[in-house]
Amino acid sequence: MSEISVKIYDAASGSFVESYDIISLSFTKERYTPFTSARINLVCDKAVDDAYEVVITVNSKTIHRGIADKTVSRKLSDGLYHTNIYSRGYTAALGVNQPVPKINSGVNLNGILTANEITLPFVTCQDSTKTVNYVYVLDKDTLWDAVVAYSVKAYSSYPYIRGSNTIMVTPPDSPESFEYSDNVLELISGVNLTNLVSKISMKDYDGNYNSYELVNSYAVSRRVIRQTKINLDEQWLSEPDTALKKRIYYSNRSAKFKGVKLYGYNGEDLFDKFTVIDQNVKQIENRDIHKIEITADKRGVFTTLYSYYDSYSGDIVQEA
Repeated sequence: MSEISVKIYDAASGSFVESYDIISLSFTKERYTPFTSARINLVCDKAVDDAYEVVITVNSKTIHRGIADKTVSRKLSDGLYHTNIYSRGYTAALGVNQPVPKINSGVNLNGILTANEITLPFVTCQDSTKTVNYVYVLDKDTLWDAVVAYSVKAYSSYPYIRGSNTIMVTPPDSPESFEYSDNVLELISGVNLTNLVSKISMKDYDGNYNSYELVNSYAVSRRVIRQTKINLDEQWLSEPDTALKKRIYYSNRSAKFKGVKLYGYNGEDLFDKFTVIDQNVKQIENRDIHKIEITADKRGVFTTLYSYYDSYSGDIVQEA
């Protein structure tokens, strides 16, 4: 049986408090979202007046550590307090902190994060990453924008979060592998066409939009017509095709997916591998995990895993 612990750091008491009865909990970790998130409904014997940090562990593994973005406590007639908390992992700060707009020369992933003296608590990054010639941070870019630009330039990939707050730009060297058959509750499959862009046109130096453009063959084949026009992307002045391609790839995110719902939690993380066997047939075989949802209530703990079939997974090939 999976065991969940929720620790809340309350400034009023000056310490972690963990003696809570969990009514419900929902946790999400997703390949294209730069932070974990959790919603928790608790019953306790006192109000949580000044919460600012939440730590969630399942079976002694920390899956979430972040700011208590919003906390509401209500005293009921029986003298107990119902407390609702919404929390995002500390890497959410990557999307709201702005580095100095400049050309960062000769940097790796750690260099991008440390170039601007913005220290984020409990945020770490992948070791031993490539050094690239430069990453151009534009005006109003966030730290996450800079990390994305580095990831695309160094590995033609999109970054993601592993552990509770570790930034990764490549799959782990030694991912865990999981196989499920007996404890499968649901098999899931679906499509997501809401993000698709069918054509991107980028302005050139003369203000024309017909010099740089790219058609998304996958979107067009699905009869999705959603055309966008963008200004000249100075981040990729020497590689205008990359400026278009990375946007098409991102628009195709989670375009197709398969998943499984399971009882319990076994320590799965993003870019671990999973196989699902149903009636002696492999319905999902050795796929990367791209989304994890964990829910808990009086019935127990449930985990839902998804694998995306999109451009970054190599399952949707962009035609020139």
